[in-house]
Amino acid sequence: MSVPKIRVVKVRLSGDGDDAGKVAELLARLLPELSGGRCQVGEISPAYPNRRGGGARRYFDLYLIDTPDTPAPGTLERPAR
Repeated sequence: MSVPKIRVVKVRLSGDGDDAGKVAELLARLLPELSGGRCQVGEISPAYPNRRGGGARRYFDLYLIDTPDTPAPGTLERPAR
């Protein structure tokens, strides 16, 4: 069995109040199930105030896990019409 390939996407969310934090927590909770375990959220940063304007921002890493039996992005077969 070969080792899965893990790709990392750096994500920054910005919003009013703690909207960015709520969205980050929602993604962390739902993405693994929706992606069949192929997409996971890493540690979510504390809120940082935006430099200009109100609101705050949050950072996290998004891990895309490609298993040997996972089709490459953009290669999914589409049903015939």
